[in-house]
Amino acid sequence: MAGDKGLQNAMKDGMLLLFDTLFTDRVELHLMDMNAVGYNSTYGENPEKGYLEPPKILIASWKPNNVYGTDPINQIQCSAYMTVPAKEMIRAELEYQTEEDIQVLMKSKVVFNGEDFDVIQVKPKTFFLDMYQFCDFILSKPKHGSV
Repeated sequence: MAGDKGLQNAMKDGMLLLFDTLFTDRVELHLMDMNAVGYNSTYGENPEKGYLEPPKILIASWKPNNVYGTDPINQIQCSAYMTVPAKEMIRAELEYQTEEDIQVLMKSKVVFNGEDFDVIQVKPKTFFLDMYQFCDFILSKPKHGSV
C-alpha cells in the first residue's frame, strides 16, 4: 500500500509540473464566507455575498467556452471552464473529494483577468489509485447583482 501512495504522489507531482509548464494561467478562487452577515443557511444565499481573503491563487488550464462536455445530451452551457490538478488543490488547502467539499467550492467565485465568474458546477475527474487527479470548474458570468 505504501507503494501506491508513492505512485499517487508521483502522478500528482507530474500533472502539476505539466500544468505549470504548459498552462501559465493563474486564477483567483474566492471562497464564500459562511459567517458573513445575512447568510441564509437554509437557502445558501446571501444578497451581499462576502468572500474570505486572501483568495486562493491556482494554476489552471482556462478554456473560454460556451459548452462543457462532448456528449450532446449532457453538455452544460457555460461562459468558461477551468481544470485544476489535484496537487494544486492540495497545495491551496482546497478539499474536493466529497460531496460536502464540492458544495463549498460551488459557493465560490473565480476571478480571471479581472473578470468575475460564478462556479456553477465542480467535477472531479480522472480517478487513479483511489484519488481524483483533476478538478473541472464550470463557470458562468454572474447574473446581475450576484457577485
